[in-house]
Amino acid sequence: MSQCPDGHVVASAAGLANSSYVRATHSTRPPSRDKFIPIRPREMDFVFVNRIAPRRLYIPHNPERILDAPGITDYYCFNVLDWGSKNVLAIALEDKVHLWDASNTVYQLAKLDEQTDLVMSVKWALDGRRVAVGLYNSDVQLWDSVANKLVNTLRGCHRSGVGALDWNSNYILTTRGMDGQIVNNELTIRGKYNPVHIWDMTSNSPTQWLHRLQDHTTADKALAWCPFQKNLLVSGGGSQVCSLLWNRNGRELLSSHGFPHNQLILGKYPPIVNVAESINL
Repeated sequence: MSQCPDGHVVASAAGLANSSYVRATHSTRPPSRDKFIPIRPREMDFVFVNRIAPRRLYIPHNPERILDAPGITDYYCFNVLDWGSKNVLAIALEDKVHLWDASNTVYQLAKLDEQTDLVMSVKWALDGRRVAVGLYNSDVQLWDSVANKLVNTLRGCHRSGVGALDWNSNYILTTRGMDGQIVNNELTIRGKYNPVHIWDMTSNSPTQWLHRLQDHTTADKALAWCPFQKNLLVSGGGSQVCSLLWNRNGRELLSSHGFPHNQLILGKYPPIVNVAESINL
């Protein structure tokens, strides 16, 4: 018995996909039944074998590593963790922001001047260098993680603490305050408990919004601009949605939820269909 050296050529001529190959056998007597399907003498048979294994989604059930986080705020309106594009984790601990990378290096990035203030939210820019920090006193600070210094402070956007942040690009930062307003330096988005309004700040009409989102039955507490569809904004309200995170390498959205189940839900988009869930974390 011999294998056809031109199996791939035959496959191409037969219109087969690259994921398959052809094995040709030629024999004067049938092969043993435990190895091959019997064939008739002097006749060529083709066996098609698919090389692509089906993709399986793996959801870990145990943490890979546990970090000490003394002073981390346990409140569902805070967003105190964010993983940057350069594999560095930003962690807010009361009035400080620490950075941790995969090499197990930890260093302090920010320390607030007023000890009575708290960090409510942190968010990396897409470049993996700048970190936005939302404060309980309604300010938003921008930090350079490479130079390890404060580069800007945004004031006056909110009347209370800033609990949610998200970047639509490296230059557009969206902030959500406890006052129900969501502000963007080019677009202003405001939500008061249920509705969310989006304005074009270049328009001469300060009272007419572009879009109105009013499907929430409770306050919206999380925001996430879609990385592969720039005009798509996801806001979280109801079911104690605490935070939203898009997978930048796939069309998946992760949401975290508070009481009563304290769960993580992974969904596929489009449309958003739940594919995995972890409860009572």
